[in-house]
Amino acid sequence: MQQLDSAVSLGTEGASSTSSATDRANLATQVNGILQNLVGLSQSTVNGRYIFSGANDTQPQYQLDPTQPDGVKQISDTPSTRVIEDGNGTPISVAMTAGQIFDARDSTGAPTAGNVFVAVSALETALQNNDTAGITSAISSLQSASDTVNSALEFYGNVEDQINAASTLAQKFQTNEQTQLGQLQDANIPAAALQLTQTQTDEQAALSSQGKIEQMQNLFSYMG
Repeated sequence: MQQLDSAVSLGTEGASSTSSATDRANLATQVNGILQNLVGLSQSTVNGRYIFSGANDTQPQYQLDPTQPDGVKQISDTPSTRVIEDGNGTPISVAMTAGQIFDARDSTGAPTAGNVFVAVSALETALQNNDTAGITSAISSLQSASDTVNSALEFYGNVEDQINAASTLAQKFQTNEQTQLGQLQDANIPAAALQLTQTQTDEQAALSSQGKIEQMQNLFSYMG
């Protein structure tokens, strides 16, 4: 992820013995800008809905708050329940929450090593304090945070594969219906009508799924 790569680069520069306290303070300002960008990313919207806010997509899950230890305040933690179905009725989970992507925590609520917000905030604090040991530690945390984001990207890559498969299925149903229509004239009318009704039902389900899929924006659209 470009934002985290930039943070690591700034941290590496700050950890250098040639950097002064003033240099590190300036780098801290840039890192704060990265934190702001990440929170903004967690607030991404499509058609007025917050796509990383789980079931409660009318508000963001996070906002900037300098009074918090990591500079970020959690507004809600609603899990994601967004699921679509392909033409066979197979459910596809299509979304992760901002908490899952940027604010990884254990069962007690404590931040884990892959917590993006905490890692970036720790780097900013270490740079502000002219703390070279803290800077080095934060860089390590950022690398773990990158792994967390990469896992999210992998999730959305799998979703994309499932979407493509569902689209193919929808096209298959459409082709089958056209074939059924072509054969209807020579078929047993009651039996053909029953089969056609089922085919149309299957096609509508598939196309409905495809329509929902095409409206979904995945994580790749926002992590350039």
